Amino acid sequence: MNMTVRDEEGSSNLRIIGNSNSNGGVFDKVTIIGDAQIDGDVDCSKFRGTGTLEVEGSLHAESLKSTGEIRTTEDLQGGSLAMTGNIKIGRDLIAAQTNFNGEVEVGNRIIGEEIQIFGNLTVRHGIQAENFRVKGALQMNGMLNADKIEIDLYGRSVVTEVVGGEIKVEPSNFKKWVSLFTFKGLPQLESEVIEGDRLYLENTIARVVHGSTVVIGKGCQIGMVEYRESLQQDKDSIIEDSRYVGL
Repeated sequence: MNMTVRDEEGSSNLRIIGNSNSNGGVFDKVTIIGDAQIDGDVDCSKFRGTGTLEVEGSLHAESLKSTGEIRTTEDLQGGSLAMTGNIKIGRDLIAAQTNFNGEVEVGNRIIGEEIQIFGNLTVRHGIQAENFRVKGALQMNGMLNADKIEIDLYGRSVVTEVVGGEIKVEPSNFKKWVSLFTFKGLPQLESEVIEGDRLYLENTIARVVHGSTVVIGKGCQIGMVEYRESLQQDKDSIIEDSRYVGL
């Protein structure tokens, strides 16, 4: 069933129950219960969904809560986005705040303020955020850039370049819900360059690490460390070369 209801002020709500198709448009509230396909861009204040949604276009929602699967051919944009399930975004993910649990694939880049993802994250080009946290595994070409970066490793993660103010990378000891996801490889981060002010790294393989205060914890293999204030190294980690570069 596909139903569009218009209220007295002229704004409309879209409600889809079961298996149905609909055209895009501008709505106040969108509710999906079942399997739906929408042709065209969707712009709404509130989105609530349970099931599967395919959007041939972009989806913009100031508030989104969904369980199931969402696929867009263009951007997913919004204020507060929360979802459990599978998300496949054709181009950009742009959001003030995200809380995703599941498999997330972004065709281009992520731009946001508070980005939190638990599961497998794949991004084709880059991530720009204020605070970024992933608990799981991350695969990305390009730069991850955020003021604060936390990577809790469950599987092999590969990021070309990591740049931030505070960067923390370590294998997670959190076991709850891990059985819901499949993480490939050992829990480690592989990167060409890691650069920040305060760095704490475990299970990290990197060619170059630049930082002010740098802690190289267990399970690391680093080619070169350049530090401005201090460097600490775990006895079980390998640093091929290090250099104090001053303040």
